[in-house]
Amino acid sequence: MDAHDDARRGRRVVVAGPLAPFADGLRAALAEQGYAGDTVTDHVHLLADLSGWLGGQRLDAAGLTGERARQFLRYRRDRGHPTGVSPRAMAPILGYLRSLGVAPPQAEAVPATRLEVLLDRYRAYLAGERGVAASTSRHYLRCAGRFLGSLPGDLDTALGALSAAEVTAFVLEWAERRKGKAPDLLTLPALRSLLRFLHVSGLITAPLADAVPAGRGYPRPVPPRAVPSGRIGAVLAACDRDSAGGRRDYAILLVMARLALRGGEVAGLELGDIGWRAAEVTVRGKGTGRMCCRCPPMPARRSRTTS
Repeated sequence: MDAHDDARRGRRVVVAGPLAPFADGLRAALAEQGYAGDTVTDHVHLLADLSGWLGGQRLDAAGLTGERARQFLRYRRDRGHPTGVSPRAMAPILGYLRSLGVAPPQAEAVPATRLEVLLDRYRAYLAGERGVAASTSRHYLRCAGRFLGSLPGDLDTALGALSAAEVTAFVLEWAERRKGKAPDLLTLPALRSLLRFLHVSGLITAPLADAVPAGRGYPRPVPPRAVPSGRIGAVLAACDRDSAGGRRDYAILLVMARLALRGGEVAGLELGDIGWRAAEVTVRGKGTGRMCCRCPPMPARRSRTTS
């Protein structure tokens, strides 16, 4: 029976081996960071397996380098474990052990290939010159890697000969792979950003950002911009204006149709906001300010005759 079996039976996971002294501290640290109880148990279970593996390798926490961590993850994958097999799963444990100084700090990644060097420069450009948020930067870098990796032959030579036709062909091929799904309007700006960077860096001779097609050019359902007046009249006529509720509904629909007010703006109206003599309505918008709407003449109500 392994630690995971104990966890499933509601028992406390027992960590043996060189990492045993750090189990309680990891539990407390993860709980303080807001991890759910089941998630804390999963991480302690992973710590138990890691500790057993290190013991089998005759290593302790000081030997838990980045490469050793990757070897442990490969070991788990080879044994068929469905979870705890990615660097993301190991991150909380490594972060905790490194914060205590018992595991070696994470080594700085040194770009090895020309593509990695270029992406590293682009990362610095996004953060330093453009002030792009970290989450956006990660997405832009993924798109940049996909585009640059698609170029044939030597990267510098391919960039020197890059044309608008190649940029458009990449976008069309990418759109074809999406198989009619709604356009991803993040990838296109990311590609434009990369092309601007390549141009200002002197790696391409022409400003090719404008060669990226606009996302709105792809077919997608377009909602109607306005409701035909006949339909509005039919909706208004359906209100029972002989009842209080019907008169209320009629007033709400009428100001939405005639003054183009949003539902929230109508809901925020008060009697004091209506200037009866001046035919004006004060509307509270999304912010704290107000705007004044001039009301068009109201349609006269037809009198009804009774027999």
